[in-house]
Amino acid sequence: MVKRRRNRLHAVRPEIKRREEFGAFYTLFGNLRDDANRFLNYFRMSVSSFDEMHRRLKESLQRRYSKMTNYIQPVEMLTVAIRQVMFVCALKEEFDD
Repeated sequence: MVKRRRNRLHAVRPEIKRREEFGAFYTLFGNLRDDANRFLNYFRMSVSSFDEMHRRLKESLQRRYSKMTNYIQPVEMLTVAIRQVMFVCALKEEFDD
């Protein structure tokens, strides 16, 4: 069976291109870093712990630069991963009870 190639309207969807302008990470992360208590409540770790984790993982998360694609930065990848782990842990706790 031969796979057919889909014709695409956009190489990258316009809303994805504008994530740096309107995305949750870009609108929220800076404000959270400024307030240590809110950061702790949101990520369940201190700013210094987050910075240390980012420092250790940054090189393994870094993508090579490309003119065609604006890759997700390591700090954004780390925030998404932490939030996903927190969500899964919360679900596990809910079903374990």
